[in-house]
Amino acid sequence: IIKVSGISTGVNGFKNIGGNYKHYILMRYGQAEENIKSGLSYIKDVEVKYSIPNKVIIEIEEREPVILIPYLGTYLLVDRYGYVVEVVKSLEKNILPEIKGMKFAGYEIGQPLVIENNTTFEDLIFLIDTLTKEDKNDNLKIVELINSIDISDKNNIHLTIDNRIMVNIGSIEKIDYKIRSLKQIYYKNIGDDEKGFLNFTTGDYPVFIPN
Repeated sequence: IIKVSGISTGVNGFKNIGGNYKHYILMRYGQAEENIKSGLSYIKDVEVKYSIPNKVIIEIEEREPVILIPYLGTYLLVDRYGYVVEVVKSLEKNILPEIKGMKFAGYEIGQPLVIENNTTFEDLIFLIDTLTKEDKNDNLKIVELINSIDISDKNNIHLTIDNRIMVNIGSIEKIDYKIRSLKQIYYKNIGDDEKGFLNFTTGDYPVFIPN
């Protein structure tokens, strides 16, 4: 961070103060902040302040990847606001759910994806937030078992669980209920080695069809 900021030791601390009027009032280094944000894709926000007599304080807020998007033989790590945080060629394991069906026009590291349908992306983030919330105070965890989420059709969103259970949760309508039901069915009604298809779109109650 220090290297990217452009700040050097042995320089008069007042020399780098600048930017807009707030930067001058708060003795912040506007150019150093811009250097850090543009040079490090994981940085969401940063403040670089001069503290008399001889200290520079750097406070950062990092972007946290929440989804993984396969793209032309690579994987894009993307945060909840659609920013591409990192691009990797391979993964030892899927640390984040792999997203299928996301349509966008290219990417630039450190910049938001130009997504074809923002509503679909918002639904996806809402789904992930709800999954995380439902796991938080429950002994039955499901987020860590999700391999992929297919949002090609927002009315038929598909999850792959533990590489053996395909789930059609339909739309995000009543998603809290669907996730709680999914967890109960997965842990209490489906065998440890059983494979199959769980469908939430057939009526009032989900239906499980074993392979």
